[in-house]
Amino acid sequence: MIKLYNYNNIKNRLSFYGGNAGTKKAIYKDNGEKWLIKFPKNTKNFKNVEIPYTTSIISEYLGSQIYQSIGLPVHETELGIYNNNLVVGCKDFNSEGKTFYEMKLLFNDYLEEKEKIREMLVSNTESTYNVDIEEISYVLNNNEYIKDNIEIKKRFWDMFIVDCFINNNDRHNGNWGIFVIEKENRISIAPVYDNGNSFFPKHSEEKMKNIENIKQLISNGRTPYIFKGKSIDSVKVIKNLSLRDNNLNFGNTEEEKFLKEISDNLQEALLRIVPKINLEKIIKIIDEIPLQYEKLQIMSITMKEYYKTFLKERYYKILLPAFEKSKKIKN
Repeated sequence: MIKLYNYNNIKNRLSFYGGNAGTKKAIYKDNGEKWLIKFPKNTKNFKNVEIPYTTSIISEYLGSQIYQSIGLPVHETELGIYNNNLVVGCKDFNSEGKTFYEMKLLFNDYLEEKEKIREMLVSNTESTYNVDIEEISYVLNNNEYIKDNIEIKKRFWDMFIVDCFINNNDRHNGNWGIFVIEKENRISIAPVYDNGNSFFPKHSEEKMKNIENIKQLISNGRTPYIFKGKSIDSVKVIKNLSLRDNNLNFGNTEEEKFLKEISDNLQEALLRIVPKINLEKIIKIIDEIPLQYEKLQIMSITMKEYYKTFLKERYYKILLPAFEKSKKIKN
């Protein structure tokens, strides 16, 4: 079992963090490292939620650990206790000489002669929670600072796959980003962070005992992504290797070329990510979370089994067949 970190005697740090998943506290650890701790969100303003607080603490920790197990750069996390509350500690990945920017800020960068085209694509450049696939593809392909940075485009599609696997339905343009290294006049991709909406942070124990419920969840991948004004289901997109439901025969129109580019990016991400998913290792990560700390419940057996069942089903029924299909197309 993993050991929970005791945050009761930590030193406060003057810093502040955004996000709506719950309150946060900036701290220094004993070794002087900069961290923040996240608290569970109260559900009193949520409809049809039967638990008093979300389980986003477990979601943040587990989602981040799974990203790490796959080999993608992710912020460092650990479970801990603060004032008899379960919290998750997240190491601050900012460092001297680097300035972090959320991806949404790049959408306001002027794109020279393409501005008129961009205005037709973008319904609201300040939108954070609705991610237009056409818009983000346009920015990734045309922003002069990132268009030649292949790692940024890869990261978007890698996250698309992993977020589907862990059911993170909140990957918007305000919770992934880049570093600007001013002295070197270059950009680098920041670690993955903010995985608190992975799995099912609003589900009660009773809901997790419903087997029919989980069967339905396997085949539904709600996301903040939209295309042509309609919501995108990540499970359907991955199964079809396309934003559309029909076959993969593409024509020569601009829209067909765009759809082919999306399909190619998706297939390449599947070929990169799926072979790195080690279910045995991931199940061990879940099993190593203690059931309780003194009298405080951490993660129930029901919750563990629910998560493990979901991950196995998503892997074998969605990701693995799409991977095999992508491999066949490539060959």
